[in-house]
Amino acid sequence: MEDKYNKILDATMELMGDRGFHGTSVQMIADKVHLSKSTIFHYFKSKEGILLALFEAFVPFATNKLLLIVKNDRLSGMEKLRKIIQLHLYQVSKNGDVLRLYLREARFISKNNKEICKDSQRTYANLIIDVIRQVKRENPLAFANLDPAAVTYSILGMCNSAVIWFNKNGRLEVEDLAEQMYQMVAENPNGRRTGHSDQPGLLQ
Repeated sequence: MEDKYNKILDATMELMGDRGFHGTSVQMIADKVHLSKSTIFHYFKSKEGILLALFEAFVPFATNKLLLIVKNDRLSGMEKLRKIIQLHLYQVSKNGDVLRLYLREARFISKNNKEICKDSQRTYANLIIDVIRQVKRENPLAFANLDPAAVTYSILGMCNSAVIWFNKNGRLEVEDLAEQMYQMVAENPNGRRTGHSDQPGLLQ
């Protein structure tokens, strides 16, 4: 049963990636996986339901991974932030096709289902906001006069933008790109580092 479910999602991802939401029919999805339309509707109520399932397939997994970082009391706020950027970029590199589809096709999701997606996104973002607040508690100079939510969504926007050009065979590995993004985030607007280091110019 799970195998058929995943095959339907994979086929939908491929077809909608090429043809878009309106250019893909349930019959096309059924033909792709050699199933009947009735079997498709056994798993999903509608074509929109398949698209929603695609969007939601990786969010809980990523959130659970994020929770492990946020709840780790042995890490400082900046250490958590570095790991969060690494985690998010890894998810972008692994699930870039889904993210591209979401950015392009989310407008076809009904208002109620959009709220479901937004709730998942808010849960994820609120965890990062908590980390930004921890960073500010630990170092009053960090992100001085900046709203934690604004910082969080700026970081997410920067990481998500990598999906446009990210290439697994490109010049930068995920870890290298994550470190460069972390260094950009860790630099205060006043030119000071948000982290602490015994050596000038180095981040912990």
